[in-house]
Amino acid sequence: MDLEETIRDFTDIQKPPMAMSYRELRDYVARLEAAGFQVKKYLVDMYSKLSDPLKNLIMVLVAIPFALQSPRGGRLYGIALAIAIMAAYMVVDYSARAFARADLLPPLLAAWTANVIFLGVGASLFLRART
Repeated sequence: MDLEETIRDFTDIQKPPMAMSYRELRDYVARLEAAGFQVKKYLVDMYSKLSDPLKNLIMVLVAIPFALQSPRGGRLYGIALAIAIMAAYMVVDYSARAFARADLLPPLLAAWTANVIFLGVGASLFLRART
């Protein structure tokens, strides 16, 4: 009888997925999958670790066309618009991740949905912006 677990597997404190690096989470998912557990939730978190760093770049791409326009409503309008765009991004991102956890979207698609949508919006606005 050969056990693959070691005493270290039981004594190590398990970190939450948010605290794991991409490699740690990838190895953890592989171990869970090999043991026969459902790993969709962890796959969403793993793919999100790759897509999350691009959020700032995409938000800048969306914001540049607004910065190039002459202010219609003043600074308050620009701040409100920036908050609304950020809120819309977060709603799309969290909704896609929730759909993946409910098995309605593939985990890879869910992690990248908001980035792809807002990259398209940003590119469209950027190309139409008057300089």
